[in-house]
Amino acid sequence: MNAVSFFYQAGASFLIFGLLSRWYVWPFIQRLDRKAALTVLLLPSLLRHVGETHLARTAIPDPVSGPLAWGISIGDFACLASALLAIVCLRSYPRIAIPMVWISSAIGLVDYVGIAAWSAGEHAYDHLGAHWYVGCYYVPLLGVLQVLVLMTLLKRDWPGDARQPRRTAGAAA
Repeated sequence: MNAVSFFYQAGASFLIFGLLSRWYVWPFIQRLDRKAALTVLLLPSLLRHVGETHLARTAIPDPVSGPLAWGISIGDFACLASALLAIVCLRSYPRIAIPMVWISSAIGLVDYVGIAAWSAGEHAYDHLGAHWYVGCYYVPLLGVLQVLVLMTLLKRDWPGDARQPRRTAGAAA
């Protein structure tokens, strides 16, 4: 795959996912409480193991360099593990849930920006083979979702939280 084709497809995916998020996803998740919204936004990160396809010689006969391949693998594992931990905290450990989502988000951002720069520097798009779909479709989806996670974390007054019944100190659980 050449650079023009790759960046056209990835750019179109960013645009489409961005528009879908603005029109449908963002309005939908604002109806949920913040923790449920963050859970929904983190769920696709649990599929980060798909990125490991780049290690399969049958999928990519001319693989990317060893250090880049291992960098992608380690980053994908760290993102998957931290997203899973954040989701568990959102569902079961509310006191540490939001800090864990921040940690997961930071890991995701560092991985996303670092691997994108490293891959571009090594012209990894020339070596994608059957793995091109990950870079053209899944990576843009993760980028848009990362923005939505940050927007959800940074929004001071979350609309969905106002719809949830407030518990008082003396209320039964």
